Amino acid sequence: MAVLTGAYETYEVEGMREDLGPIIYNIDPVDTPFMNSIARGTATQIKHEWQTDTLSAAGVNAVVEGNDAAFIEPTATIRPHNYLQISEETVAVSGTLQAATLAGRQAELGYQLARLAKTIKRDCEFTLTQNQALSAGSSGVARTLTGFENWITSASRGAGGADCAHASGDGGTPDAAAQVTDGTQRALQESFVQAVLQECWTNGGDVDLIMAGPYNKRIFSGFAGNSTRFDIGEDKSLTASISVYISDYGTHRIVANRFSRDRSVLCLDTQYWSMNYLRPFRETPLAKTGDSEKRLMNVEYTLCAYNQKSSGVVADLTTA
Repeated sequence: MAVLTGAYETYEVEGMREDLGPIIYNIDPVDTPFMNSIARGTATQIKHEWQTDTLSAAGVNAVVEGNDAAFIEPTATIRPHNYLQISEETVAVSGTLQAATLAGRQAELGYQLARLAKTIKRDCEFTLTQNQALSAGSSGVARTLTGFENWITSASRGAGGADCAHASGDGGTPDAAAQVTDGTQRALQESFVQAVLQECWTNGGDVDLIMAGPYNKRIFSGFAGNSTRFDIGEDKSLTASISVYISDYGTHRIVANRFSRDRSVLCLDTQYWSMNYLRPFRETPLAKTGDSEKRLMNVEYTLCAYNQKSSGVVADLTTA
């Protein structure tokens, strides 16, 4: 059909308003299941310490009538530690931008601060679940905490895989600059998980949370111990995911974690883990040196393994 001669169309007009939606869409994940599942605590120094203890092995305990008591010197407690790590983000927003009318947010500074908080939280979740090495830091060198995987000694590993070095034994702190040695990757099997759960239980732990990356969470859903796959007759749908796993050693909640290593399935007794803060998340205005608003957001924190033998890891898994 021909266009009417002289018709005034949108292609020639000036002054048409933009059609910009009022929402900013961002699907980057901000869920942090590890942080959300463990305890919160405080620290008062950049080196945070705690104590662990063990009992002697159970055995026959029988003495003769009229026995003259003999004394055995108790074993001293062990004093693990972790260093506090500082994570931060900054933003500077010009005075003009702060005063301007914007789509999707009332003020740019507030919007950017919300983004910073989410960014740091993601970084914390990543750091806590990894095999990051311990470092005391120095002038000009950042301190780093050692993450969950480096604490663990109850593990199922692939060929060549090895625990992080612990100079003080199972209850001690991972050695400075040491990390888990990754082994040959292999497909996740239910027997690997059961073996780790058994070791944790034998040690005295009670694993209540199992955390897997996206690929191995799907593999987990095919295990025989799956207690949540069922047919919903009303809407003819099938729940094919597993959110609770029942083993010989208890009932374990299963969650997917986007920030832990997909090659590792983490098995936690959450009562023995804590994220301790010297300085919780906070926003600090920085000195105004021109026509801009400057902000610093940071947190100073560490991971406490109050008794890491309670928990374990199934490591060196394939991810595709």
